[in-house]
Amino acid sequence: LKEGYFPIVLGGDHSQAIGSIAGMKRFMPDTKIIWVDAHIDANTPESSPSRNAHGMPLAFLSGMVPMFKNWSCVDIQRDLCYFGIRSFEEDEAQMISDNNVLVFEPNECDLDKMPMIKDTINKYFHQYRGHSDKSPYWISFDIDSLDASAFKSTGTAEGGGLSMDFVKKLFETYANKSIGMDLSEVNFELTTGQAR
Repeated sequence: LKEGYFPIVLGGDHSQAIGSIAGMKRFMPDTKIIWVDAHIDANTPESSPSRNAHGMPLAFLSGMVPMFKNWSCVDIQRDLCYFGIRSFEEDEAQMISDNNVLVFEPNECDLDKMPMIKDTINKYFHQYRGHSDKSPYWISFDIDSLDASAFKSTGTAEGGGLSMDFVKKLFETYANKSIGMDLSEVNFELTTGQAR
């Protein structure tokens, strides 16, 4: 980032975002995060049924895990919007509701709605969240945000997700406003010899 590159952080699961976003926020603390995922990813070690770290990155990044407060750099109320979530725990949903986090559910994510989506995001961050016109974005993209029929090479596939065309349009709309991105949960070994 200091040298002007656009980092694309490739990883196994979405826990990679703990490192990428914590590092990015040290460099550009005003950056807003577009989290594209089937899951809210804000479970804590206490609330998680699976205890998988890839369901916890935003809990670590927002200071909800007391033992790791040093990683806290994301203000859930000011720094974050979601696309595609449809699988979550009650505690996570309550946290999103309590903080009035902007969420675009899959049924709202149509190509022809992109101008309205862009306007909604601008108003959400600019008017209420301390976002200036020069504040950039970081895209944290989990491949399971896509509908399972569109992409099978992930261990956490979920139905009822985003279309490939919508995600392409989202990238086209926000890549030039972003300083980098995560790309996670791709595992081609799960579909060897099959459609991916």
